[in-house]
Amino acid sequence: MDIERFWFWLIAGIVMIVMEALTPGFVVLFFGVGALLTGGVLYFFPHLPADITLLCFIVSSLLFLGVCRRFFAGVFNGTGFNRPRDIENDEVTGAEADVVSAIVGGRPGKVAFRGTDWIASAECDIQVGERVRILRRENLTLFVEPAKSREN
Repeated sequence: MDIERFWFWLIAGIVMIVMEALTPGFVVLFFGVGALLTGGVLYFFPHLPADITLLCFIVSSLLFLGVCRRFFAGVFNGTGFNRPRDIENDEVTGAEADVVSAIVGGRPGKVAFRGTDWIASAECDIQVGERVRILRRENLTLFVEPAKSREN
């Protein structure tokens, strides 16, 4: 068995999984799992050429990243395994949300709406903690205004 390559991929996988705890984004974990899988392939097929081994790592990592990231992200951010259903624009328009990251100087912020943080944009500055009314949704961005502006 080509023991050095096996141990390299095994240790690389463990290091990447540990690194996930130190980095934001929930991405490095899947490259770590890909490295562990590559080490497992080398355990059973020790004379695999280096280029095939690297291809195994790349394909398995990207496959895990593409398929599992969205599925497991809910577990780590507290929303469980439930994937949020797509929310239609009609369901969003007129609803209220809380600002969790300020919308200042034309730069987007974030609002908490239905248990999820959304990117939010507004024509005026809105500070953290203020209540906003949702005007519309375009892709993953909510366009909002201060909630009290419609009451006047």
